[in-house]
Amino acid sequence: MVKHSRVQASGDQASIVPHLAGRGPTTRQAWFFIVLALLLVSQDLCAQYGGRHGGSGGSRGSGTTGQPTEGPDLTGFKHQVQVQATDEQRIQFQSLSKSMETARQKARDLQQVTARSGAPDLEGPATSLRDAVDDAQRANRAFVNSFSDAQDAGLKKLTKRLNKSNGAVTKNASLLDAHLEKVPLDAHRLASLAASLEKALGSQQADQLALAEEMGISSH
Repeated sequence: MVKHSRVQASGDQASIVPHLAGRGPTTRQAWFFIVLALLLVSQDLCAQYGGRHGGSGGSRGSGTTGQPTEGPDLTGFKHQVQVQATDEQRIQFQSLSKSMETARQKARDLQQVTARSGAPDLEGPATSLRDAVDDAQRANRAFVNSFSDAQDAGLKKLTKRLNKSNGAVTKNASLLDAHLEKVPLDAHRLASLAASLEKALGSQQADQLALAEEMGISSH
């Protein structure tokens, strides 16, 4: 009876898995959970079968418990389901990416302005950069704060890296704020701050993309 159940469970998996191809993001999560449930049923049946034979072997002092180890495929699948992004998080990330690109462009713009001899207006581009960085930082916080407890646990290493690069952006943004309080503004100092911010924002965006990829979010 056990062997018959194992064949039936495997047959169900074979009939369901092909239908996963082509599913949109709105139904993908549901299919993840269906396949996971089938995998767990198959694993449970294997445990029952192995446990019976392991028990008879145990009476001979073999020491076999009959408990199967979890394969790497199942472990990886569980992790995928655990960290999978919701539709709302996908939308949030697209907005975050746009904010990051805008901030990086503002940093480049300020560097170009400060390179001109006798640039008449430094405060405008510098303030524009500061505001763009603030927007990007708010979007980054909103995205990370949307994580569920399961996502927090599964993405711990990547979020730690993102927090580190986020700290570098915050530090350079604070230096820019402090310089904007001075009159007159120093073109060379602003150019240096803009370059540092562009570099920090680039590192932060790379960490964001790594996090999004792990969550199954396309960067395109």
